[in-house]
Parts: sequence; C-alpha cells; structure tokens
Amino acid sequence: MPDPYRIEDTPPSLSTDGHPTPPRYDTPPFPPHRSAADRGGLRTALWVLLALSVAVNALASFGVLPLAVSIGSGVVTLACVAALITLHVRRR
Repeated sequence: MPDPYRIEDTPPSLSTDGHPTPPRYDTPPFPPHRSAADRGGLRTALWVLLALSVAVNALASFGVLPLAVSIGSGVVTLACVAALITLHVRRR
C-alpha cells in the first residue's frame, strides 16, 4: 500500500525480502568522538584546576582571603566538576 504522505516521487528500493532498505549516508550522522588520548590533556588540566580552586576555596573559608575570591573559586570548582562529569558521561 503506497504511503500518501511520502514526499519522494521515486519508489523506495526493496531488499530481497521485500522490505525497504534503510537510507545510506555518506557521512556519519554524528561527528566522530575524540579518542581518550585527545581528551587526556583536557582532563588533566581540569583536575589540576579543580585541585587549585579547592585549595583557594579552603584558604578563603578560613578567612585568609576575601569573600569575592571564595565565591569565584567556588564557581570555578563547580565548573570543573561539571566538565569532568560531562567528559566521563561522554566517554562511556
């Protein structure tokens, strides 16, 4: 039974069992993933930045540094944690 909502004018190609074959793409639908070696430098930099921002936040919590520095390092800490979680989820 023909599909009345079909946009194409050409009939679909059929496989040997009579079912339509799926369309073929010249390029993959998603960009290729970067390898773990490519992400290694980014992940290392994020871990180092996370450790530094946690240390600065700890110093600011003891009252050695101003409140604005504490808030800034807290934001950097949250951003690093979010980026590391994102990289981990994408890698799975």
